[in-house]
Amino acid sequence: MASREGDSGESVDRLYRRLAPSVRRTLRSCGVDTGDLDDLCQEVFLRVLTTPSLLPVRSAGALLETVARRVAIDHIRRMQRRRTLQERLEYAERGQWGDRGPFDSVRDTTEMLAGIGRLPRTVVSLRALYAWSFRDIGAIFGRNEGWARVVNHRALARLRRTVSLDASREGVGGEKSGRSTEGPRRV
Repeated sequence: MASREGDSGESVDRLYRRLAPSVRRTLRSCGVDTGDLDDLCQEVFLRVLTTPSLLPVRSAGALLETVARRVAIDHIRRMQRRRTLQERLEYAERGQWGDRGPFDSVRDTTEMLAGIGRLPRTVVSLRALYAWSFRDIGAIFGRNEGWARVVNHRALARLRRTVSLDASREGVGGEKSGRSTEGPRRV
């Protein structure tokens, strides 16, 4: 690949035109939908051109193929997470949780998420809905990866406590069970 120093847009454009078809073939062979090929192909070139440790290389084609496979895997995982979350939301919307969970509707889930605060909710959303890495989430907020992990962990722990409290307060059919959550009584 051309060196990054003094690299003109024309040489990058020529390189893109020459190698993009092989990158698209690699992405397609990894199972990427045809509608996503152009965006992911551009992402492959962007990753290579913006990562200094990857340049210079002996074989641009081999490097692009390796990066294309990684981009395809990331994309497929992201799509699986979105599909799983969408199925869960649809399942909750139909009210078919039964004994499997405490959510009766998406509204309840939204209210629980609203209770954890704006910043933790944003971190959890970026991680769960958009499959962002902790490093990227930390960079958005001007923090490091460890900070994003801690915020995500604490927010999920808070949600788990909320869910377990709601589940322990409700008996069969959603009625109050009469049990106190304050702890054991002293006689």
